This record gives sequence, C-alpha cells and structure tokens, in this order.
Amino acid sequence: MKQKAVFLLFATILLMGLRAECQNLQGNKPIRKVLFVMNEREVLHYNEFIGSNRLQNGKWACFVRDTLNDRITFVWNGERKDDAGEFVYVDLNDYNQCVQHYYSYDKSYIKTPKGLYGPYYYVGSSMQNDNRFDFESNKFVFKKDENGDFYVHDHDGYIYKRSEGRREFRSANGKHWAELSSDGYQLTIDGHNYNIPMPWGSQLDHRYETKLFLFDDGTCYYEIDLKKDDNCSEMYLYIADGDVRVLQEYENFDFMAHKIRSRGTMMRRSPSFWDDAATSFTQTNSLGQEEEWYGFRLKDRTGNHLFVSSWDKDFVMIDGRRYGDSAPFNAFYDFESNAFVWMVNEGNKLVQYSYPLGK
Repeated sequence: MKQKAVFLLFATILLMGLRAECQNLQGNKPIRKVLFVMNEREVLHYNEFIGSNRLQNGKWACFVRDTLNDRITFVWNGERKDDAGEFVYVDLNDYNQCVQHYYSYDKSYIKTPKGLYGPYYYVGSSMQNDNRFDFESNKFVFKKDENGDFYVHDHDGYIYKRSEGRREFRSANGKHWAELSSDGYQLTIDGHNYNIPMPWGSQLDHRYETKLFLFDDGTCYYEIDLKKDDNCSEMYLYIADGDVRVLQEYENFDFMAHKIRSRGTMMRRSPSFWDDAATSFTQTNSLGQEEEWYGFRLKDRTGNHLFVSSWDKDFVMIDGRRYGDSAPFNAFYDFESNAFVWMVNEGNKLVQYSYPLGK
C-alpha cells in the first residue's frame, strides 16, 4: 500500500511538471527584433542573406536591391557598404577580411585581405568558406588578356602558369622547403623523399592549380587533381612524421589544428550566400502520394520540440501551434539559448523572431 502511494505521488508530480512545461510553452510569444530597415523601394535581393546562426551577438549580411534603378547594396551587420563588389567570401566578423571582385569597364580586379590586385582581363577565386581561409584568402587565378594563359597567384604571392603547375614551395617562416617531381610521383620535403601513392595509370591534371600547403612545422597537406583516360578524380594527402597518410572519403583536414577529422566534426569559418538555407523535403499527402516542398524543419536538443515552415505558407509552426504571418527566409535552432530563431520580410523591414523553449 505504501509503495502504491509513493508511485501515485511520483506520477502526480511528473504530470504536474509536464503540464507546467506545456503551459509555459503555450504561454510563450515570439520575441521580435528589427534587424534592418530598407528604403521604400528596396527589397531583399533573391533572399541573399547569411548569418552566424546565433541568437546572442549574431552576425549577418545581405544584399538589397532598389526596384526602381536595380542598384544593389551590400549590408554588413546593419551597415550599408556601397563600395561592395561581387563577393567571393564574406567574413561576418571583419569586413576587411572579405574577398571581393570589382569590375571597371572591361577590366577585372580582386580585393583580398592583403590588397587590391589588377587590372586583369579575367580574375577568379576558388576561395572556400572553411578553416583554410587563412591559407587561401590571397589565392586567385587570372588572365592578362583574352587569348593569354591562365596564371595562378598562390596564397604566398608566388605566381606560376597553371598549365605547368608549381613545383617549389617554402613554409611561411622560411624554415622548410618542398619540391614536386615533374611527373608528380615524388615529393621532397627538407631533403626527405616521399612517394606519392597515385593510382596506377593516373597522372596530374594540370587544368587545375597545384594545391599544396607546407606549414611552419614542416608538415604538408596536398590535394591532387588526377586524370585517367577521360575520368577525373581527387586524392588528399597529409604528410607528417615521415608518414604519408591518404584521407578517406569521410575525412577532412583541419588546417588550424593540423589534424585529420571526421567531416561531421568540421566547423566552417563562415556561411556562404551559395549555401541552400532552406531544405527540400518529401512527404506523403492525404491521398498517399509523395510530394516535395521547401522550407525548414528543425528540432531542439531534446528532440521533443519541432519547428516547421514552408515557402508557400505565411506562418511557422512550433509544436503544432501557428505563429507569425510571413514565410521565413532563414531559420535555425540556437543550442546556447535553447530557442528557435527565424527571419522574415515585413514590408521594408528585415525582422528576426526568436521563440525560447525554456530551460
């Protein structure tokens, strides 16, 4: 009898806790914050918005377009940047670290954290928004004239013809050197020879620049573009302590820590305008037919709360309850604040909403 009483007391307390949590969530209202006020004729340009996906001290950037004269303005953390060109890379913490293309008449220029380069007939950058930024922010490909060859301006300022590749390398501190053999099968670092385990019958593909990084500690990371007949492939190597390690498909190299990590643990330095913020989902309708829709589907850290939105619905759903009157162009779950966060257009305002889920 005593055990039954204890069980009933425990069940009552648990039920009261769950009821209190439900009442608390039902009583919550989204917190509204105006991020930016556009001019009357301006709109968000093709939903080109990126953010750090953090509620506290969140950073963001976007493009807005004047619908009368088609003038496009870059907005960086609420500041208008009228001098902005075409962005290759956006740093949300330091505007001077952004990489941009500029065009003047028939000439092209590129601005990197180390300066403005040009004029060129053509200039392009393969800058990636990941942890190799500090090693590649000054790297780009250019042509001096229409019929000329492609040249590579490497991350250390070394310039070479892309079709010939680069063979000599030196670390930033000047203490280590490396040299590639002409056929690409051997790499020498500080006088030690390493055989490159290229697949049989493969050879270097000189349509791409040489992607070799020799670090101040004498270790080396090397991405190899290969071709065999009409097939192209890539191979990734990390050379350290006398050992040549071939990265597997599920692995990436951490440039900052000089370690090989699982792709799921890698962090990007900054998001990109070209990332697809909204995701495509397939669901079964009431007729048993599969249909595809675009929107956001987010869960909290416990998996008990669900945020859903669709591009063609002017509201969001949180745990089955409807909120707002606009479809979001960006949404995320903030782990630190335990809140769903989403951004919408309201007239000429870019507005952020956050919905705290409690402790």
